[in-house]
Amino acid sequence: MVVLPIGYDARRVPSLLEAKRAWIERTTRKLRSAHVALNAGERGHVPERVRFAATNEEWTVQRRESVAARTTVREKVSGVLEIVGDTGETDKCREALRRWLVRSARSRLEPWVRELGTELGFRVGRVSVRSQRTRWASCSKKGDISLNTRLLFVQPELARHVLIHELCHTRQLNHSARFWSLLTRHDPDCARHRRELKEAWGQVPEWLIDGQVQGPPTVD
Repeated sequence: MVVLPIGYDARRVPSLLEAKRAWIERTTRKLRSAHVALNAGERGHVPERVRFAATNEEWTVQRRESVAARTTVREKVSGVLEIVGDTGETDKCREALRRWLVRSARSRLEPWVRELGTELGFRVGRVSVRSQRTRWASCSKKGDISLNTRLLFVQPELARHVLIHELCHTRQLNHSARFWSLLTRHDPDCARHRRELKEAWGQVPEWLIDGQVQGPPTVD
């Protein structure tokens, strides 16, 4: 909705909105992210289910109290994540889930990007996986790729888009016309995927965001 002052020429609105489009989209994303993060801090809890949209996997979360020195997560073959330890402490349970997420992401994202590299003809160097706050992924000057654990929570085509984006950077470490041409060749729908990725932050569960007020990650 656009509110206009009395006497303002409504015919000027479309051009004004177009001129301010980037600012409107950027501000809207920041406000949405802040709202999600604020609610996350207020609702802090241990999730009952965890789902990786990128790999179509889902688990039921169960807790088992024990006198173990450290709270840990065990991934059972029956589709159950069992949190073992001081399960009455929400912060310890959530931290254990985050450590499990890093291990899970490494075992899934690294093979995925290497398989894509082989399929598309890219040479893949070192691959690291960690919980980043500002980037979905990045590529170094040496061609080393770093991936965000949170990619597991976005749709498969968006995660694949990010992986291909970084593979293209192993040849074109920039965002030049040559880079976009290479990316489009391997991901014809990259423009749509890029737009949708801006909204994908909402798919990351609140127990992982944990009250962090920030904008959605970028692809570097």
